[in-house]
Formats: sequence, structure tokens, C-alpha cells
Amino acid sequence: MGELKWGVPTQRTARKTEKFTTPVVTMSAIVKGSGRKMSFNKAAQEALGLIGGDSYVAIGFDEGRIGFQSSVDEVEGSFKLTKTCTFSNGKVVEYIAKIKGLNTDVENHLHLSIVEGQPYMEVSTISDDEPQMTVQDDAPVEEVALMEAGNAHTPEIEAIDEKQNESTAIVSEVEGDDVEAEENWG
Repeated sequence: MGELKWGVPTQRTARKTEKFTTPVVTMSAIVKGSGRKMSFNKAAQEALGLIGGDSYVAIGFDEGRIGFQSSVDEVEGSFKLTKTCTFSNGKVVEYIAKIKGLNTDVENHLHLSIVEGQPYMEVSTISDDEPQMTVQDDAPVEEVALMEAGNAHTPEIEAIDEKQNESTAIVSEVEGDDVEAEENWG
């Protein structure tokens, strides 16, 4: 037997890898009982000049536009960042989700871009972690539009469904006859 090692061993197996190399603010998925967290990736921290635990970030809104600016002092509309460059605020997350029509059940990534002549960065695009539907390249355009709209019922598909239902009914009848025949022989 070996010697005991006192204390709880480190359980971390791998370091966190960055999803994006460009400046991105990630809004965590809203899970019941959890905070409404926003995280700045390394590129966003560098671009905005954020220092974890020592910086504030101010958020501005104008006609659907969203801007982020670094501040060393607390100013109106700013939030103190944690050491890992995150902050939690339900009002901000819910407001952004509302004005941008975001699905809060998944992570949303606010991609930032520089605004020429301004001390802030603005959200240029938004992506999320929701699984994307894949459509075959050779599918007719109208079928793709119907599938994307959540309606996969075209005349061709309905005809196939009817044939499958007929086949199932025939197989059921045949299997039923076999069962009766086996019972009579048994």
C-alpha cells in the first residue's frame, strides 16, 4: 500500500478552449435557478482593455444596437467584472434577448466589431449553440422552405406516408393470419 495524499486532488482534466478568436460576449443559457451570466472571451477582453476583477463594462443601447465599453470606474450602465471577466444581471440579459428575439434556452454569442472613431465596440452579429437543421443540397427549394418553416408535409411526402401506412396495415393483417395459423397448428 502507498502513502496517503492529504487533501482533495485536482479534478480538472483540461483547460478551457476558446470557441472564437474574434471578440465575443457569450450570454449563458438561462437555466432555472442560475444567474444570467455574460462572459467576455480573451479577444473581447483584449479589444476592450478589460482586466478581470479591476474593470467595469458599460452597456449602451440605441434602436436595437448594443455597445460595450470598458471603464476603470463605475459609471451609469456599468457592471463590475469578476476575475474571469464575467458579470451577471438578469435585466440586461433578458432585455438583450427580448430586443434581439433570442432563444434563451441556448448560449448566445454576441460578436463585437470596432466602431470607427468611437471608444466602444458594437454587436455586429449574433450566433447561438442551437443545433442547425441540415438539408440535402439536392432537395427542391420549396421542400427546403417548408422543412425550415417546420412544415414537412408536401404532397409527395403525404403520398409516401399513405403508402407506408398501407404497407403497415397489410403486414399487420398478414402477421395476424400467421399468428392464428400457428395457434391452430399448435
